[in-house]
Amino acid sequence: MGRKPTACQKCAAIKAKCSGQAPCARCQRLGLPCSLARGVTDSNSTIPGPLSPAAQMVAARARHMKSSNGCANCRRRRKKCDERRPICGDCARLNLHCLPRSDQSLFEPLATSPTSTAEASGGAEISDESDDDTDVAPILNWSDIILGEIEMENCPQSLAHSSALKVLPDKRASDEAPPPEGITLPPIALSKYAGINPAAQDSWTAGERHLLNHFIQSVARSMSMVEDRYNPFIRLIAPKIFESKAIRNAVAALSATHLSKVYPDFVRNQLMHRDMALENLKAILEIPEEAAAALGATLILCLCEIYEGHSRKWLLYLHGARALLAQFRRQRLEPFVEFLVDLYNYICCIAPVTTKDVPRPFGKRFGLYQPGENGVHALFGKEPALYSSIARVNRIISQQLAEHNSGSNPTLEAAERELQRWSHLQDANSEHEAAAYAILSATVLRLREVSDPDLDIESSRIQVPVNNITSALSLIRPGSPAESHLLFPIFMAGVNSITKASRLVIEYRITVAERTIGAGTVSAVHRLLDQLWRRVNNGGKVLGWREIKDDEMPGCVLF
Repeated sequence: MGRKPTACQKCAAIKAKCSGQAPCARCQRLGLPCSLARGVTDSNSTIPGPLSPAAQMVAARARHMKSSNGCANCRRRRKKCDERRPICGDCARLNLHCLPRSDQSLFEPLATSPTSTAEASGGAEISDESDDDTDVAPILNWSDIILGEIEMENCPQSLAHSSALKVLPDKRASDEAPPPEGITLPPIALSKYAGINPAAQDSWTAGERHLLNHFIQSVARSMSMVEDRYNPFIRLIAPKIFESKAIRNAVAALSATHLSKVYPDFVRNQLMHRDMALENLKAILEIPEEAAAALGATLILCLCEIYEGHSRKWLLYLHGARALLAQFRRQRLEPFVEFLVDLYNYICCIAPVTTKDVPRPFGKRFGLYQPGENGVHALFGKEPALYSSIARVNRIISQQLAEHNSGSNPTLEAAERELQRWSHLQDANSEHEAAAYAILSATVLRLREVSDPDLDIESSRIQVPVNNITSALSLIRPGSPAESHLLFPIFMAGVNSITKASRLVIEYRITVAERTIGAGTVSAVHRLLDQLWRRVNNGGKVLGWREIKDDEMPGCVLF
C-alpha cells in the first residue's frame, strides 16, 4: 500500500513547500506539469485514475516563449519585462523612463552565436529541468530589487540637459544681440520693490533677463532674513544693475553660479559674465565717482566665489573690497554704500571660523543700513550688536592661533564673559531671536575649542551649547528666512554632536538648507560634516575638522 503523496515531484525535487492542490500553486504559477494533477491517487491503490479535462490542459507540455520586446531598463537589470505600453510595470514602480528596446541599440548583442540562432529559429522551448534550474529563490529577487533601487538613487540626477532649457534660445546669456521677436520672459511682481522698468530691458537678451529674474526671485531671497519689501538685495542692488555694467555682469554671474548647482549648463554663463564683470571693474577702479559701483561689483563677485563652494578667490575679492572702503572714511554714506559695508562686515565675521587671513571689519558699528520691520536687519538679524562681540572673539582667536598658544588666558575668559551678556536670548519668542541665540551658542563653542583644546567632547561645557543650538533650531521652521544665516551654528553643533538624535537633527536641517538656499557652500559643509562623523566613528579626533577642511575644502565659508 503506497503512501499518499503530500508534494508533487517538482516541489519535492527542490525541497520546496507544496500546496498539495491538483495542480499545486507553484506548478500552476510557473506553468509546469504537476504530478498531482495527473490523477487523484486512491488511498487503497497507486494506479492513477483518468485525467479530468482541466488536468489534461495543465498536463500539456508548458511552453515558454522568448521575447526580445522588453524595455531597456528591464534588460539592463536582467528582469522579466511585462512589455506593457507605454510604461511597463517595473518602470512604473521604480519611476523610470520606460524605453522600448527597439528604440535603443545599446543593449543589442554584438554578435549572435550559431547555437542561439538555431534555438531562436526552431522555436523557443524550455525543458522541465531547465525550469527547475533557473528558478530563483524569492530572497535573491528582493536583493536584486534593493540593489537596483540603490543604483538608481546613486545615479546623478543632473538637469544639465533638462527640457526646460529648450525654451530659451540656443545662445542664451552669451548672446550679445537682442532676443528674437516674440521671445519674452514673464514679468515678476517683485519689480515694484526693485524699481525695475520693463522698457529698460529691451536691449537685454532673453538669457540676461532670465538671470536677473532668478537673482530677484531666488538668490536675493536666499541671503536675506527680511521680507521682500525690506530686502536690500532687491531694493538697493537690483536698481544698480541698470546704472553699472560691472554690477550688471556681476549679478548675472552670481545668478548663473546659483543656477549651475542644478543646471551645470549655466557654468559657461557664469564664467562669461564673471570675465565681463572683471573687465568692467578694471575700467572704473580709477574713477572716484564710480567707487560705490566698484565696491558693489567686488562684493558681488566675492559672493559668486563663495556660492561656488570650493573656490578660494573670494578672499582676494574681500581684501579688494577692504581697500576700496578706505575711500569712504569720514563720508556721509548713502543707503547703498551702508548696505555694502554691512555685507562686507558680515562676511568678515563669519569667514574666520574656517579661514585664516580674513581682513578686519570696517568701522565699529554693525547694521548701518536701516533695519526692516520689527528691527530685523537683513544680514545681522535681530541683534546686530552681537556681531561686534563675535568680531572681537575672532580677533582674539586669530591672535591666539598666530602665536601658537593653546589654553585659556585672561583675554579669552573676558571674551566669554562678554558673550554672557547676551544670555537673555535663550528666552526667544521669535525665529529671529532663536537664530541669534543659535549664533551666540556657536560662538561660545568656538571660543571654548580654542581656550581648552583638551576639553572632552562629552563635557557639559561642550554639550550644553550644542543642546542650546538644537533647541533654537526647533523654534525655526524649515524654509524660514532665518535659515539662510544658520550655517555657522549648524556646523558648530554638527562638529560637536555625539548622539544619533542630535546628528539627525543637524543632518535634516542642512539637507533642507541645500534645497532652499542652493549655495554650493552648503553642500560643501554637508560633505565636511559627513567626513568628520565618519572619522569620529572610526576613532579619530573631533577637532580634526580643520585638517579635513584645509586639505579638501580650503575655500569653504559658513555663509
